[in-house]
Amino acid sequence: MAVKNLQVLRSKMKHAFNEAQFKTVHTKEIKDLQSAFGEYSLRDFMIEFISCLKIPLSYAKKLVSVERTLDFAAKFCVSFVPENEEEEDEDNATVDPLLNGIFEFIFKNHGVSSEAVRFRVCQFANRLLESLPPSAGLDMNLWNQLHKCMSERLKDKRPAVRAQAIMALRRLQDPCDKNCSVIQAMKFHLANDPSAEVRLSVLSTIATTNDTVMDVVMRTRDVSETVRRHAYEFLAEKVDVRILSIQHRERLLQAGLNDRSDVVKRFVKTKFLAKWLKSCNEDILSLLSILDVTNWTKPGLLELVLKCLCSKFEIEDLISYTELDKEAKTVPLASLTPERALFWRYTAQYLSEMDEGNSTEMMERILPNLSPMCDYIRSFFSSSYGNVQKDDSFSLNLERKFILKQLVEATKLYDYSDETGRSNLKDLLIDLLLSNVVEVDLVPAIVPILEGVIPKTVDFIQLISDTVEKIHCPCVSQKRPLPEWEVRERKIKKAKIRVEINEEIEKQENAIIQKDFLLAQTIKETLRNLESQLESLDLESFVETDTIKEQNDPVTLIKCLEIIVSMLQSSKIKAISPTLTNLREDFVMKCITVTDNYTVHSKSLEALALFCHLDKELAKTNFVFFFCVISRTTDEDLELGVSALKAIFDILCLFGIESFDVADMPEGFDDKPTEKERRSRIMDDVIDSVSTDDLESDSSGIAASHKEKKNVNLMTILTSLLDHKHSKMRSVAVEGLCKLLFLSKIFSPELLSRLVLMWYTPTSGADDENYFHQLMGTFFPSYAMHCEGAQESLASASLIALRTLMDAPDTSPLATVDLLSVSSFFLDLTRPGVSRAEPEVNMHNHMGIAFCQEVFESSDALALQTVLLRSLSMMDIALDDPLQKQQYTALHNKLTKFLSDKVCLRYLKKFYAKIQQNERLSDEMERSKDSDCLESKETDDLEATKETDDLERSKEQFERVVPDADEENVITLGPQRVSILLRMQRPLVDAPDVTVIGPSDESDDDFLETAKADITDKTKNSINGSPKSLEDFDVESPQFSRKRKFTKR
Repeated sequence: MAVKNLQVLRSKMKHAFNEAQFKTVHTKEIKDLQSAFGEYSLRDFMIEFISCLKIPLSYAKKLVSVERTLDFAAKFCVSFVPENEEEEDEDNATVDPLLNGIFEFIFKNHGVSSEAVRFRVCQFANRLLESLPPSAGLDMNLWNQLHKCMSERLKDKRPAVRAQAIMALRRLQDPCDKNCSVIQAMKFHLANDPSAEVRLSVLSTIATTNDTVMDVVMRTRDVSETVRRHAYEFLAEKVDVRILSIQHRERLLQAGLNDRSDVVKRFVKTKFLAKWLKSCNEDILSLLSILDVTNWTKPGLLELVLKCLCSKFEIEDLISYTELDKEAKTVPLASLTPERALFWRYTAQYLSEMDEGNSTEMMERILPNLSPMCDYIRSFFSSSYGNVQKDDSFSLNLERKFILKQLVEATKLYDYSDETGRSNLKDLLIDLLLSNVVEVDLVPAIVPILEGVIPKTVDFIQLISDTVEKIHCPCVSQKRPLPEWEVRERKIKKAKIRVEINEEIEKQENAIIQKDFLLAQTIKETLRNLESQLESLDLESFVETDTIKEQNDPVTLIKCLEIIVSMLQSSKIKAISPTLTNLREDFVMKCITVTDNYTVHSKSLEALALFCHLDKELAKTNFVFFFCVISRTTDEDLELGVSALKAIFDILCLFGIESFDVADMPEGFDDKPTEKERRSRIMDDVIDSVSTDDLESDSSGIAASHKEKKNVNLMTILTSLLDHKHSKMRSVAVEGLCKLLFLSKIFSPELLSRLVLMWYTPTSGADDENYFHQLMGTFFPSYAMHCEGAQESLASASLIALRTLMDAPDTSPLATVDLLSVSSFFLDLTRPGVSRAEPEVNMHNHMGIAFCQEVFESSDALALQTVLLRSLSMMDIALDDPLQKQQYTALHNKLTKFLSDKVCLRYLKKFYAKIQQNERLSDEMERSKDSDCLESKETDDLEATKETDDLERSKEQFERVVPDADEENVITLGPQRVSILLRMQRPLVDAPDVTVIGPSDESDDDFLETAKADITDKTKNSINGSPKSLEDFDVESPQFSRKRKFTKR
């Protein structure tokens, strides 16, 4: 066959590529190139095809025409692959020569220096693989080479390139292989890639396996709301709810329904829960059964889930799901399950809240009256708890407790207007508290309802006190044998009765002989009474007596203490009453001093702390006791120390730290004799437990060593707990100190600096790292925004933190902390506009002067000087005060002479240039204001003149009719002054950039130069501007993705 003219082939190729950019269906163009492929040699065809393909591969802009062109090229390359290729041995798999040549072209050019080309090459590889038939196979060498190239692109420095490389690896996954390298690489980028775009690509391509599902679940807590939403979408579409564990189901709903993003929250409410419900055949009770509601730790989350589910159904459907008895309006006890009890209770609550005007009618449709409801609860209690056995399973006990709790909480929906119903409910709740089978977990649900039933606080307190006394000291009936003297008396009585019986029998016989039957009948009745007396004397060998027996077992004491704690948490109780005093002295303090059970001690400490909340003097009296508990805390009774420390911080948050002094406590902290000796012993324990080494802190300098025990400072002891060996104690200490700072109970820049350095220290928070980081990330922005004096405190803490980092030895963990990062964090917290409590304060004006002065003082620390000067250029300084302008000018002149380092001088120059620019901007604003005032004044003068002329003309006309009319004064309005407010919106905290390994410049070849050379002499038109041929492609490649910063995950 004669060789065709290549010019014809080139013309056909250009025409096909040109037409492809305007169509979504390329059947005709593919057929034209297929016919041309058979007419020319493979080498000539590949040269022309690749020369046309290079042009769209050079574009960085995401244009529709470029996407269509690449789709066309990919479809044509795979058009020679059979659609129904039989599955053969992988070693014998064949590849079309055209497709093989295209892949070789991709392998050669995937690592060029141009970011646009790397992106398009990976994208084109993805399109090729997606266009292949499902049954198509790849040669093993080709598979390995493609896997190697795309794996290299996973290390690219551009997120878009990494995302396209992930997409290209989609069909190379092997879900059956647990060690699949492609899936492992995707899991790594899903968890660690700094780009949300890459993580999104992984979510859309990764195979669904048991291992990958857990990685996707973790992405529901991603920093990007888009990633979180797609993670929930992945789980809803590809993962059945039954595959997830109960703990993961609860966590997913907890995170999704409380997400800070409305987009994620809306998706979980509308789509995610709907998918789970659909998998249960639209049956709410089946979904609740799958969720295993009895084991959930957060009841409020259940109500949120039920609220979303109930909103999808009509009212009649919700009522039908409860399967109520129409007459009794209750669920039959035989069909009462935990899921049905929960759904019944919440449906009643949902209907009562749905329409306030019609809430009573809705309640009557699904709940009986209060008295029948109390009888129903008693019936369930007697049937379920009447035959409780010790060998009952844990799940059965859990279900009984859950159902009873739901039924009791349903009584909160009543208005208690029925006096009889209210009395029945009170008796029911008291009986439940007195019952031995009702566990402690139900007490917090019962006591608040009892508070609502009893309107008077005094009566409520007295009733609780009587209930606690009945539980702790119940009245028990006992049988004891009769004494000997009483036994003798009974024998004598029995002998007399027998004699009387014999006499009456003789009389009866004589009466019968004499036929006096009336007398015989009377004697018969007398004999019957005597015989009954004789029988009673034989049976009464024991006597019953009522005695009061004190129950000091841990279960009883914990239940009583839980009742007291639930009572003291009532908002109605605001002061100590005599009843409460007796309850504290006779029961709570006894539980602390007598029993040895750690759980009882912990609960009694909680009760004592609540008593202290009601009286300041009582808090002062018992304050040192809590420190004594902390000082004696061991690994076994750690919960006691945690409870005591929580009590201390609660008291300090309520009454303030100035009210307490651990060095001079009042006597009588436990109302016992020998108080002097005991208080002295306690104080020694407190001081000895806080050693001098613990009081000194290299990271903050706030804890000082005291020479005398009587001068021990309370804050020093509290801050020393930040270095406690137990993570729980550290967590409580951090949380308590943050509360004191937020409530403005203390003002301590040293403490703030220490908390920041603990946050930045790599080794801080080994066991409690997640909680500590979450707490710090929440506290500092809230503290900076809402607290008065926070800006000043943070400004002072910044220099303390920087000095501490600079003075840290090389062996200290603080030596690895970046000074500039810490400085930037403080600057972001103190920027103008951050504080809502002090919006007019610009703390950067004062921080700039302090930083300049610190530069003079740190002449021997070049690194600190560099950080300080660089921080100056990052400040938002607005100099409205002429005195401050003079200070900054003088400091600049002195620093210019003082500094010798070129880097420091460059930062100083940049800082001063920024100040001058702000001054020029301020001057321009003033001139703009003056110009506006002048223009407004001239305009008002012209308008006033015009109004005066009009008035004069109207006056002349008016005087013609009424000559004696008086002249009126003309009032002119002045100009309105316009103020210009410039606000810079910045993120609160800038996260560090993350650098990813990129391609080497040595991998570049003549690809880009050849592509540019092909287009340089062409006419440059927009690809969307109807180009006449492929030569009209513009080679311009602007940046297709902006550089972004991401918070540390």
